[in-house]
Amino acid sequence: MAQMWPILADFLLFLIKVVQGPADSTVPAVVGTRAVLRCRNTSVSSLISVVWKIRSKTGSHCLLAYRADTNKTDKTNCNERMTWESSPYHDPALQIHPVRLADEGNYTCEIATSDGTFCLVSALIVLVPPAVTLTHDSNGVVVCHASAGKPAAEISWAQGNGRSIENKTHHTNGTVTTLSSMSMINSTNAHVTCLVIHPAMNQTQTIELSPSDVTVNCMVEVQVPRNYQYQGKPGDSLSIECPVKYCTEKPAIKWCLIQGMKCLLLKDGPTRRSVWREGNVAVLNFMSIQQSNSGLYRCRAVVGSLSHESHAIRVIVRETTDFIPMTCEPQVLPGNLADNVVLSSVTGYRAVLSCSNMSLVNLISAVWKIRLRDGACCLLAYRADLNKTVRTNCSERMDWAARPDHDPTLQIHPVRLSDEGYYMCEIANIDGSLHQNYTLSVLEHEGFSLLLHYLLTGSIISCVIIVTILYCTLQHRGCFQGSLFHCNFPTVSTPEG
Repeated sequence: MAQMWPILADFLLFLIKVVQGPADSTVPAVVGTRAVLRCRNTSVSSLISVVWKIRSKTGSHCLLAYRADTNKTDKTNCNERMTWESSPYHDPALQIHPVRLADEGNYTCEIATSDGTFCLVSALIVLVPPAVTLTHDSNGVVVCHASAGKPAAEISWAQGNGRSIENKTHHTNGTVTTLSSMSMINSTNAHVTCLVIHPAMNQTQTIELSPSDVTVNCMVEVQVPRNYQYQGKPGDSLSIECPVKYCTEKPAIKWCLIQGMKCLLLKDGPTRRSVWREGNVAVLNFMSIQQSNSGLYRCRAVVGSLSHESHAIRVIVRETTDFIPMTCEPQVLPGNLADNVVLSSVTGYRAVLSCSNMSLVNLISAVWKIRLRDGACCLLAYRADLNKTVRTNCSERMDWAARPDHDPTLQIHPVRLSDEGYYMCEIANIDGSLHQNYTLSVLEHEGFSLLLHYLLTGSIISCVIIVTILYCTLQHRGCFQGSLFHCNFPTVSTPEG
């Protein structure tokens, strides 16, 4: 009979790998404590055998068996922490001590009697109580940690302003850390209590806050983004916002208008007034704004000896906020201007037309106005406050060489004969506007290659003939005004592709 035990063990190990059905009962156990799992009640007089089949969630398998006729027990792959609670003949309950997180899984007790075989499946759920801490920082933010609990702990607050932020972090071992934070700024409570609810525990943490705990190193901060801009029409009302982060005491707000190196302090009057809006936002209201109100403004928040100043806020007041003309009117085209710079390019190559060297720090818009030889008009415009480009009748070959707010240079690639014409770039910023004008002439690639060939290998007479032919061609197109030396030939790059 002793030889049958290895065979029986192998057979039972095979059976335990078969997918089991749902558990008949759930047994919770706290990690580190003792867990007891019981079998179905049966008559001891008719008992033949008891077998515990254990399958943990980690995938390991274990067998613990008792045979009544030989009064012997056997254990296969079971941890020493898993034993019979007492004599398996009288009570075949299984005990685990101490319980570990890896013990979670399904435990099946099979009892064989003279009346038949009976099974009971128990699901062991391991609970891990979280470590609870309650802290606060110098800005009056209280943080309650419930670290590495299973399942995740629930956190609530007994005091405070009722606006808490909760985050949960899931760990690979199945535990969860819950973090809840609450701002005590503007709260009248001197005490705050963190309530942690968990199946393995019910715990409260209380912390006492004094006014010095909240205000030490508490800074006032104006939160106006860079390049903030407002636009309006004369006669309209306009509100400029100044979001402020502060602690317990609401700061005083001072508005000023930048003029040169100074910022002139603004006082409330019949046309403007500074007020606070809900959500910690200070506002400068213009009842009827005028073009003279255009300029750069700043807001400053002051609390005692602490203060913080905003970035410049640009205000633009004009009759219309649409800077992009939708039609090609002859009077606005660069072909009517006398200060054109003549550029030449070759078909198939890339042409680059740079814009004015005007500062782009306070950029409002950049517009390329183009009138081609055949009379067609094209507009390529960028608006800084919307960060948006508008294209009207322009070929896809005509585009910005880079980001227009960094460099509004125009590139044409590949160049075609139809691209000949007049090009004007207009840049507008808070200080005014400037323009740059070009006349673009295009050379045939074959003629240009022939010229290079004779310049490198031909005689002087051949070079003079080719140059004369090209000059006459351009003169016929109207490129040159006066002598050949009015043309400015850029460096020619190798065509791509």
